[in-house]
Amino acid sequence: MSSCIMRDKPSKAGYMKKYFIAVIILGICCVPKAEATLILDTYMFYNNSAYDSLSDEDAISPVKQALVPGQTASSSHFTNYYKGLNGVGFDIVGLSDPSAVSLSDFIFQAGNSADPSAWGLAPAPASLAVDVGAGTGGSDRFYLTWADHAIENQWLQMTVLANATTELAAHNFYYFGNLVGDVNEDGTLAAIDSLLLINRINAIAAEASPDYSTDISDPMDINKDGYITPSDTLIVINSLNQNPGNPPALNLFTAPFNPVLYSGDIPNPIPEPSTLLLFAVGMLATFAKIKE
Repeated sequence: MSSCIMRDKPSKAGYMKKYFIAVIILGICCVPKAEATLILDTYMFYNNSAYDSLSDEDAISPVKQALVPGQTASSSHFTNYYKGLNGVGFDIVGLSDPSAVSLSDFIFQAGNSADPSAWGLAPAPASLAVDVGAGTGGSDRFYLTWADHAIENQWLQMTVLANATTELAAHNFYYFGNLVGDVNEDGTLAAIDSLLLINRINAIAAEASPDYSTDISDPMDINKDGYITPSDTLIVINSLNQNPGNPPALNLFTAPFNPVLYSGDIPNPIPEPSTLLLFAVGMLATFAKIKE
């Protein structure tokens, strides 16, 4: 004689308890990692100058930084280095794996119009390096270099993409400029720039003990060899002679508040956690209703 074991049907309360636990588990799984990274500071440095014989850090300008959305360009946002814009850097805090950041996490554009969305792709960087823990407050400092003269008399837009590697909450846009020989840093190369240099050199020569040495922040040291010499003047004169009647000028534009991302392969955005959770809760609630 066979027997059948009868099991009690779980109560509605029992079902709901299980579903509540499932929702919590799904919520933990669905919510992406908190966006903890933040770019703290930006830099321009004079690569292949007399200042970076030991390290790129020694060649960082203490008076230059990137232009950011909403700001109007000024002398703080571009260099007059005769090798062009060949070194930029930034500090980022909160990265899980700084060594995982690669050139694929950036988009570089170059141009000189007031509309960065119309700029084309910039020359590719020659290198990307990271100095872990060397940045502000122990953040990670990244250095990007370009070939000498690859980016001259124009702007570079650097977009740091928000993705799983950078862990940024949104794409970050920065602008760095260069106008070779612009001694007075007004955004236009003119005869006054060479005249200012000549007057400075003559004034030094008239001193009892002439000292032509200077520091890295001096805009008259165009070749960044640490001295104010006729070589700097010659750079300005040659640039003017190469562009008769149309001297180079840098567009001192206002960076747009909402920059347009370059059209290309863009990482898929992470779905909003609220959307995922609402979907999970809705599905489980529907399933619970069926079980009633």
